[in-house]
Amino acid sequence: MTAKKAQLNPLLKLVLDLGPLLLFFLANSRPALFLPLVSPILPTDIASGEHTGIFVATAVFMVAVVLALAVSYALTRH
Repeated sequence: MTAKKAQLNPLLKLVLDLGPLLLFFLANSRPALFLPLVSPILPTDIASGEHTGIFVATAVFMVAVVLALAVSYALTRH
């Protein structure tokens, strides 16, 4: 016999798939919202330079992807 795989709600799956990308675009357009969260890991010159948005957005995206993968794995175990 084969065990049934756990299925995610389609809306939850959409949020887990697109959430990190939407956070990336939000953090890129408004880095000041996320700067307090990522300032401990970003050097001061990068956090206050011309390209702050892309660096903040990349840090936010990486954390969001790891969290989305962890939630997806915890809910489905595959």
